[in-house]
Amino acid sequence: TINIRACKETKYLGLMLDSKLNFKAHIDHIKKKVTKRIGAMYRSKGLLPLKFRKMFANALILPQFDYLDTIYCRAGTTKLKELDILCKKVAKIALNVDRSESSLPLHLRR
Repeated sequence: TINIRACKETKYLGLMLDSKLNFKAHIDHIKKKVTKRIGAMYRSKGLLPLKFRKMFANALILPQFDYLDTIYCRAGTTKLKELDILCKKVAKIALNVDRSESSLPLHLRR
């Protein structure tokens, strides 16, 4: 016989699974990784032209949101809104938009 050990959370193929499958641990992990990269992007925004800021966001930050999003999209709306806020911060920094400006028209800028 094989004994299966219970645990509160585990990481499998980059997805943090918890015992309740609410993906809170995974979303917190994404937030932690993305927040560090947003800080680096913010500090370098005066040095990089628009083209390279967009490349930075597309290469190093946005894949963090996209990886396994079809699985953790079932998380609670509160947690998903936290990711949405971070995504909007990335767009505002990459496109050099003021922090207080509405994020609705961001998709229209290229």
